[in-house]
Amino acid sequence: MRRVLRAVAAGSVAAVVLAGCGGSSKSASQKAAEKVANDVKSGNTKNLQKDIQTSAALDTTRGDPCKIVKQSDIEDIFGGTITKKTDVTNCKFHLEGDTKIGPAGMVGSDVLVRYSHSTGKAGFENLKAAFKPESLDGIGDAAFIQNFGGAVITFLKGDSIVDVQSVFVGGDAPKDKVRAATIELAKRVADRV
Repeated sequence: MRRVLRAVAAGSVAAVVLAGCGGSSKSASQKAAEKVANDVKSGNTKNLQKDIQTSAALDTTRGDPCKIVKQSDIEDIFGGTITKKTDVTNCKFHLEGDTKIGPAGMVGSDVLVRYSHSTGKAGFENLKAAFKPESLDGIGDAAFIQNFGGAVITFLKGDSIVDVQSVFVGGDAPKDKVRAATIELAKRVADRV
């Protein structure tokens, strides 16, 4: 349960970072970020995804993730039958069938790109400290990777923090291939930020 919660929250911990920012009066965006932080701390998975989307919708500093990833990137790197599904926070691609890195699994697999809250280098370092992940070179200004049933790469470029995530659940896709494909996608995305 904790690993699933960490995976869901991985791209949203920036909301936790923002919760402590600002003066005595809090914006709606900061209040929403605090709600996400409280969900993560308490293990409340029931409202977490809804609270993440609310927080992201209120944060007008974020960019459109679909402008930095293309379906052709997903086709080139992952393959398979691809359906694009987006929401307020994610540019998401659902994969089914045989992919270039292995079977997508019975429920399919997802690849998504999202902007975290724009918290700059200090926010990036806070995220890194929270998860104690493995650092990566050659992606943006700084990057790290976490492995949760796939791979989550978080990178900093300028003041933007971006998450690139691949989730292969219930399939036999080799972890090293999932990792390599996610790194390749993160490099392409970083070049467009």
